Amino acid sequence: MTPRRHTHRVPVSCIPAAVRVARLLTLLLALSACDAAAVNNPYAGRAVPTPVSVSGARQYARVSAGFFHSCAVTTNGEGWCWGSNEYLQLGAASTPPRCESFSCSRTPLRVAGALAWSDIAAGVTSTCALTTNGRAYCWGGGYPGVRTLLGDSTTVSSQTPVRVQTDSTFIAITVGGSHSCALTAGGTAMCWGENQFGQLGDGTATSSTTPVVVGSAVRFASISASLSTTCAVAVGGVGYCWGSNRWGQIGVGEVPYNSFGLSERRPREISGDRRWTQLATGHEHTCGITTDGAALCWGLNENAGQLGDGTTVSHRGVPTPVSGGRTYDGITAGAAAACAHTPANELYCWGSNYFGGLGNGQTQSVGVNRPVKNIGGAFRGPDASRNHSMGLGSSHGCAIKTDGSVSCWGDAFYGQTGDR
Repeated sequence: MTPRRHTHRVPVSCIPAAVRVARLLTLLLALSACDAAAVNNPYAGRAVPTPVSVSGARQYARVSAGFFHSCAVTTNGEGWCWGSNEYLQLGAASTPPRCESFSCSRTPLRVAGALAWSDIAAGVTSTCALTTNGRAYCWGGGYPGVRTLLGDSTTVSSQTPVRVQTDSTFIAITVGGSHSCALTAGGTAMCWGENQFGQLGDGTATSSTTPVVVGSAVRFASISASLSTTCAVAVGGVGYCWGSNRWGQIGVGEVPYNSFGLSERRPREISGDRRWTQLATGHEHTCGITTDGAALCWGLNENAGQLGDGTTVSHRGVPTPVSGGRTYDGITAGAAAACAHTPANELYCWGSNYFGGLGNGQTQSVGVNRPVKNIGGAFRGPDASRNHSMGLGSSHGCAIKTDGSVSCWGDAFYGQTGDR
């Protein structure tokens, strides 16, 4: 049964798409730039630098961290979200009480409807999920001036899940800043939403309210969407990226400093003769794991050291090894940080740590440009589908532990650690 759409709707603003995205970029960069110098942060006391258990005795199969919220799917198919609800991104049937001056929930809320979920992906202003039979649903987007298209052929927001308008079924889903993508069982990538930087990958710069096929004959095995870039691993391990290449995050060669507007509208093969098991897109950087377990990153670096290569270089346009020489089997990226999972069920993280977003028990006013150990215990690794077992948001992270519980760390101002 399809859940009813909530009557609270927010129409699309007439502000041009480029202006809306520029405003969102300004917000993202302002937050990630906190690591450039020691600034007075009035919310530092709410940082949770050591992983804490999300409230509620549930067993989880998937978890994802959005910009200011988090979501997870239990082993019995229930969807739960917590954190900011300013964009209606929690998907709850009723609006949660306000946290001081904004809408949020500091404990998990059940996603509305009687659907059984298999995967979930939290973005900046929206959340999408897959049912156990592969149907895609999205919700949120409720913020005037920032359009998040939910894939349901409309341009309005929704407090509860709405069906993405396509006959296709999917095995994986990802949400970026204002676009989303999903993979079919046959390896076809489909995307919907804003497309001013070519992040839908269909060869155009035209936004779409319903899914369009990524313009490539390549069959993909996994996919990751960021603010305005998308990357995917092909069957066979070749990596591809498309969309914004402002800081070289597509990984096809060096670019000038702050190349705003530089983009690719179709998938481009990542430089270097490597085979990848996973790619993870941060807001303006990208990281990946090769088949031999090496972690490499590229894109923006100067604000927080989010490339993890031990340098303060401003940006890189080609994959560069993360320092430390460890072997990894999974990776995730957030606004200005990344974390990688080892075969020993440890997490190592690097980048922004102003709010304790690396989970190493510290908060730091400068970025950490090399991997440090997350001290939260034994974390579950990725499964064969590379679906969500961990995630990073604006300045917080969440991961599934080997006992099936979820732990989160970092900025808790909006309740995104879910432990209150």
